[in-house]
Amino acid sequence: MFPHRHFVYDHVFAEKITSLENQQSPEEEENKHLKKTVTMLQAQLSLERKKRVSVEAEYKVVLKENSELEQQLGATGAFRARALELEAEVAEMRQMLQAEHPFVNGVEKLVSDSLFVTFKEPSQSLLEELFLAAPEAQRKPLKRSSSETVLSSMAGGDIVKGHEETCIRRAKAVKQRGISLLHEVDTQYSALKVKYEELLKKCQQEQDSLSHKAVQTSRLLARDLTGLVTPCEAGASGWEPTPVTPEPTTSPTTTPPEYKALFKEIFSCIKKTKQEIDEQRTKYPSLSSYS
Repeated sequence: MFPHRHFVYDHVFAEKITSLENQQSPEEEENKHLKKTVTMLQAQLSLERKKRVSVEAEYKVVLKENSELEQQLGATGAFRARALELEAEVAEMRQMLQAEHPFVNGVEKLVSDSLFVTFKEPSQSLLEELFLAAPEAQRKPLKRSSSETVLSSMAGGDIVKGHEETCIRRAKAVKQRGISLLHEVDTQYSALKVKYEELLKKCQQEQDSLSHKAVQTSRLLARDLTGLVTPCEAGASGWEPTPVTPEPTTSPTTTPPEYKALFKEIFSCIKKTKQEIDEQRTKYPSLSSYS
């Protein structure tokens, strides 16, 4: 009976020992909690490192874009110099055009200043024109590639080339408009000159015919007077020669001559053209100030 009682006590003691072994101490629990915290912090640290790498890559891209924009901004000085050169070429073309036509010296004021394009514009408008002339693909965000420098240099070359072609086309259009206007004025002048010469010939012919008629009338009067004086000397008493009145000739001053009407038309045309030029200059004062 006693051995059975000892067996029961041994079983209870063994269970207590096992429960004590399974129960963790406060230090072990704290250590386990700290391990979990360290693992979580390490995960956050790795995530922050990834974010830092992506931010550094974006920062490099922004620096690259900034450097390229600074290069383009520095190239605007070359664009302005090229614009001034093209303006000088336009002025030289204008002088050559004036030298080719001798009549231009008298009619050069008839050419409106609005026909000539000026390149002395604000820098902001010049930059807008340069960037508008660039292709749409060049204005997209920069791609992360190794050939970015080559692409940027090609884009700058395309911008310069497009701007030069635009300026050349403008200069050609200005020259063509000026030539067409001068041809029109020259044609009008030639027509007026021909008409004036015809009127001069006509007036000369009228003067010659009038002088010829006057000579014939004077000869007829002298002949009639000599014929009347001889019977009077023969002794015809009580007879007096009746005065012969010459036929009235049509005076050229009764109606205004045609050349006066022509001169009036020329002066009115010149006056009208000057009024149009004054209106254009008052309407576009910024353009007339550069001429």
